[in-house]
Parts: sequence; structure tokens; C-alpha cells
Amino acid sequence: MILQIRKFQVKQGNSLEICQQAARELPPILSKLPGFLDYYIVNGNDQSVFSITVFQDQQSLDQAFERIRQWSRENVRDKLGEPEIIQGEVIYATLEKSRAA
Repeated sequence: MILQIRKFQVKQGNSLEICQQAARELPPILSKLPGFLDYYIVNGNDQSVFSITVFQDQQSLDQAFERIRQWSRENVRDKLGEPEIIQGEVIYATLEKSRAA
């Protein structure tokens, strides 16, 4: 299982609105991709936006990244700076089916 965290600084607009748009539009795209496990959008306290993407393997994550990049170019290109990226293999996880929203 591969987890990737991306942190974006908001250059233009409101971080909450960007999060809400991503939350509406990206999960239906990502959930159809092979290897998809989970996706989170986080509104940071400092005009930042975080995305947490979890896929079964690196190849699946790479395919998802291409879809996310395409969506970003079409929807939020001028609103966000380049992301800071942290990625790694998940060694342990406790998964619960309930969701916060």
C-alpha cells in the first residue's frame, strides 16, 4: 500500500472552496481506478490544502497522479502553488469504515 501526501499553498482564492471543489469532483474519478483505496482532502490553517492519496501499489498511484494532474490543470492551475510531496509504503494501518464529512 502506497500513501502520498501533497501540500499546496493557495496563491489565489479560498482554501475551503478549493477543498470543497476537489472533494466533489476527484473522488468519483479516483475511485474508478485500479488499486484505489482512499483519498482525503484537508483544509490547512494557513491557506494550504493537503491531499492524501492511498493506492494498492506504485503503478496505480502513478496512473492516479496523471488523472489528478489533468483535473488540476483544468480546475485549479492558477490557484495553487507547486506541491510539497511526501510518499511512502504503508507499514501499518488501522482502517475504520466510518467517515468524517
